[in-house]
Amino acid sequence: MLIDGIKYYLSNLSDYTLETALANIYERKNNNQFVNVADIKLIELSEATDQEVQGLIDYRQNWYDRKAKEDQEKKLKIELEDKEYTDSKNKIVNDLVFQAEQSIINNQKVNNKEITVYKSRYESNDTSLILHMMKLYEIKVPLKTQGWINQALASIFYDEGDCKISYSYYKSSANSNVFRKYLNEFVNKVHCKYNAIKI
Repeated sequence: MLIDGIKYYLSNLSDYTLETALANIYERKNNNQFVNVADIKLIELSEATDQEVQGLIDYRQNWYDRKAKEDQEKKLKIELEDKEYTDSKNKIVNDLVFQAEQSIINNQKVNNKEITVYKSRYESNDTSLILHMMKLYEIKVPLKTQGWINQALASIFYDEGDCKISYSYYKSSANSNVFRKYLNEFVNKVHCKYNAIKI
């Protein structure tokens, strides 16, 4: 196929005159297609008027300006769609966070659900609800304990007997020696947040 195409081009090369080339340039201009510098030079050498040459130069610049505007509009549209998608996904997480906060201040159980937090349509992070909330409240949890929260922690709840916050974890994992410290700090911050709002 390629050889046949080359043969056809070579056999018809003699038919490609200056007039044909000039007509092709103006046809592209009339159809809002790209005109390059070589095309403009050819028009200039064909003894076209200065006005015709300048007209092509202006057209070429306008073509670039229009293309840049279209590209910018396309980029903004994609960014807006990406933001809408990300916001809609993160609204689910934000609602879960609010519900969990309400459960904490009302001494109710919070299950440590698996969630996905989105930075963009194509970038997300799978984590657990409690760890995500601790990060939102700027609790500085060591990496090892973060792993334990994601893998082992089942829920947090208010222990009526001890009158304090407690937690449950999956029996397939060992207990954490330090998690309670970060849990207490976290729960205190949740209560402070909503106490501050009520004042």
